Amino acid sequence: MKKILPDKLEELLLVFFLGMMTIVLGMQIVSRYIVGNSLSWSEEMVRYLFIWSAFIGVPYCIKLGSSLKVLKFIEFLPMRLQKTIIFIDRVILFLFFMLMLYFSIMVVRESFVSGQTSPALGVPIWLVYLSVVVGSFLSVCRVVEKIIESANNVDSKADSF
Repeated sequence: MKKILPDKLEELLLVFFLGMMTIVLGMQIVSRYIVGNSLSWSEEMVRYLFIWSAFIGVPYCIKLGSSLKVLKFIEFLPMRLQKTIIFIDRVILFLFFMLMLYFSIMVVRESFVSGQTSPALGVPIWLVYLSVVVGSFLSVCRVVEKIIESANNVDSKADSF
């Protein structure tokens, strides 16, 4: 099956964000305890990198099928009903992330127009809010991939989300 997104996209982004957080915090520790001068921007940058990693982590979990769920009761249902419930679950997730995508675009647009910047780094705040847009878009793509994948595996056991 052809994927919508590259298979390792989220992993690469998450490794990048974690690496950047580690480097910045390492610089902060060296600066504070060896040089004796604390960096004014490090905490803010790490916070924004963490926000980005949180929103990129959502589509990664969708791709792996490791989201929070209660499937024990579904296992007692007939296979056809299991697949139907899982399909409905995926459609609801699709609609949820489409709504998040729409409203997060509105927030980014308003933030862009306002010109608000962060206090320590001076970066436009819309870049931080863009994490919700990117995470929602990637989540929509991963949910669509799961729907297509389950449609192609009609004869197999019901797969979890």
